[in-house]
Amino acid sequence: MARRLAVGEVVTLRLHFEGRGALPAFTPPDLERLAGFHFLSREMHPPAGVPALSREVVYELSPANAQVAEVPALAFAWFDTTPPAGYR
Repeated sequence: MARRLAVGEVVTLRLHFEGRGALPAFTPPDLERLAGFHFLSREMHPPAGVPALSREVVYELSPANAQVAEVPALAFAWFDTTPPAGYR
């Protein structure tokens, strides 16, 4: 859902991650230096170190200037453990 934000208004960005593997040791994307935004806070549910099959990371950000039009693409490395069709 797109909407316009005023400079200084707070936007909440929720990222959901799930899968098998080392999620208790999962490190969420670092958005503290996200271009065009002031970083306000980050919470992870459940907290790091707690066994779980999913994590939700909630960020609070605020546009730094009136030229900010969108949240930029976020870099995130991941690995798909599902073998491709026909794999033996």
